[in-house]
Amino acid sequence: MRLMAFFLIVIMQWFVVQAYAQDVDVPDDYDTIQKAIDAIAENPALGNVIVVDVGTYEENLTLTSNITLRGKEAARTIINVEDENIPLLQMSQVTNVTIQNFTFAEGDRAIEVLDSSNVLISNNVFNGGNDMVGVTILSDPASNLNSNFAIDILNNTFFDLDRAIVHNDEAVTIQNNIFSKNELAIDSDGAFGVVSYNCFFDNNQPSARGTNTVIDDDPLFVNTLIRDFHLREGSPCIDQGFGNDIIDDSDADMGAYGGQLADVLPYPVQAVSAADITAEVGSSSLEVSWGANNAYLVTHTTQPGRYVIEYDSDRSGPPYNGTDAEGGTQPSPIDVGNVTAFRLTDLSPNQVEPSAPVLSSLDLGNGQFTANWTAVSPATSYNVHYGLNDTQEQQVAVGNVTSYTVTGLANGATYHVAISAVSQPTYYIVVTAYDSTGNNDHKSAVSEEEVVTLGSELSSELSNALTVIPEMTQAFPPLPNDGCFIATAAYGFYSVPQVQALRDFRDHYLLTNEWGRVFVEFYYRYSPPLAAYIAERPALRTGVRIVLAPFVVVASLLKQFHFAMVFFFALLIAVIGWPLFRRQKYINIIKQQL
Repeated sequence: MRLMAFFLIVIMQWFVVQAYAQDVDVPDDYDTIQKAIDAIAENPALGNVIVVDVGTYEENLTLTSNITLRGKEAARTIINVEDENIPLLQMSQVTNVTIQNFTFAEGDRAIEVLDSSNVLISNNVFNGGNDMVGVTILSDPASNLNSNFAIDILNNTFFDLDRAIVHNDEAVTIQNNIFSKNELAIDSDGAFGVVSYNCFFDNNQPSARGTNTVIDDDPLFVNTLIRDFHLREGSPCIDQGFGNDIIDDSDADMGAYGGQLADVLPYPVQAVSAADITAEVGSSSLEVSWGANNAYLVTHTTQPGRYVIEYDSDRSGPPYNGTDAEGGTQPSPIDVGNVTAFRLTDLSPNQVEPSAPVLSSLDLGNGQFTANWTAVSPATSYNVHYGLNDTQEQQVAVGNVTSYTVTGLANGATYHVAISAVSQPTYYIVVTAYDSTGNNDHKSAVSEEEVVTLGSELSSELSNALTVIPEMTQAFPPLPNDGCFIATAAYGFYSVPQVQALRDFRDHYLLTNEWGRVFVEFYYRYSPPLAAYIAERPALRTGVRIVLAPFVVVASLLKQFHFAMVFFFALLIAVIGWPLFRRQKYINIIKQQL
């Protein structure tokens, strides 16, 4: 009775864990795939499914039992090897593992399975170059797991590898795969296994091919250069696999996009562009064009998919909530059907004059200056205005930045500088592909955003004006390339006024006499290590600035006034201040005695 109660409690706990377990997401929950694997191994209550978001991950993975590792998109969830000396993904003596919807793009050994059972490798792309071995499966007859040994390699695409599959066990099932342009497709070491419903094209060496195969017919991939291994219309691998497709419920396709575990999302639309056609149409209009998604479920003679355009003129990024196309009758998104170009006509671009930016600083250099200013809305670009007599002599369009360096200037000359902001109505456009199944979940990620301007430019008033005098900035005596001023280290930039004041003091008061030149030479010989030490420590830099402050004040005064006058004022302050100091000291002594 107690034993039965114990088993009932265990079963109830299992159902509770399964009810509350959720997918573990990478990188939302864990920033690396291996951290997610380790977390599940330590805490099974997290569940057993790891979903990896689109991206490129540089890792070597060691899998544990009872894990499903699934990429969100087979073509764009890419795993590259971190350490070339070990397999990209390895497992040893594990059970119940699934690996699906990834692209393995680097490494000599992609997946290595040792003495493991109930492993499914499904709907992946192996495209790591002609040094890669795609899947290696080795079993020891003496292994405890060997009695249940079952490895299924289903609906994968192996392209341009050294060897696609290496195995030594009869219990391996190789089905619905495409082997194209590999040195050797299957190296079975005499252990044939179950090999059926595979496509073999342009592999250099003969290998076991099994039954129900497609031989020497080009599978017609969409675009191997961008790793889009979907099949084009007319592919001999369409509906030729075993079982059914989850995408369109037909007979299974061969390759990474067939079968029950296939990634259902079309590849994102490429080469989106937009052009201003206002002059042609007679009203504010844009023509948007894009490259066709040539997967057969999107581009097809009799059963094509469709495209959807989204647009906005207020801001970049989703959601795209534009409303003004076709005089306000075509709000975003627009289902444009099976075309690769579409016109957004009768737009109402919003033209707003930007406010004037604030020119915050000018950093001088040798024959140049760098202007820095604040961004203003809705500016789409900026102009730098400068000249010797006023700011209107020269104008440079610098794009949508807040800092720009003007070169080719005359050292020693005074330049007047100002900034203007420019706004021009801007549209942000993306395109999405849908397949022909009618399932609205079968849509690609949005394309890269196309940004296009429309209409005339509006310029702001000029910013505040600042002046700058470019000049040679070479230390005296010349320093090695890694030399550094202590003052520069403390203040962060060579061109700040405090450093310039100290430099002027050096040039006008130290280098003009023998003792000063000796000091300068000593300083530049021994200061660089100290300056480097100061530059790396923010707290120390603050302290040094405090110490330097009085020297900067004196140097600045000397720059504006003659030495004798500064000395006179310093002496006057001392004459006036000393009696006051003595008087205060005397008063403090009397207070203490009382």
